Amino acid sequence: MQAPAIRNYTINKGSTFNESLKFYSSYCPITDSGTTLDLSAYSFASQIRASVGSTVIETFTINTDNAADGEIFLQLSDAETSAVTAGVYNYDLRVTDASTNKAFWVKGTITFVGTITV
Repeated sequence: MQAPAIRNYTINKGSTFNESLKFYSSYCPITDSGTTLDLSAYSFASQIRASVGSTVIETFTINTDNAADGEIFLQLSDAETSAVTAGVYNYDLRVTDASTNKAFWVKGTITFVGTITV
């Protein structure tokens, strides 16, 4: 089993977040070549926390409209990003296949920053 790919993000509070992740046969979204992985039979979950085991800060909506093409989107609304206190948090992406095997394919940090205009 490979270690999760690292993807770090910075999100402005009050903005909409919509990040594409494209997966290939090696399941690594950083590699942008090869055969895309059909994700139609997979399910996904992703939470934002300050640290392992701490309270959930926010839960991503995961758009799977393009799953057959190997692409999903991590999404947060402007209201959701507004509600998060500025700071650095952690997240991961848990993937469950049709046989209910679970793995973590992506992890990283998310920095929420305040904005001047609200």
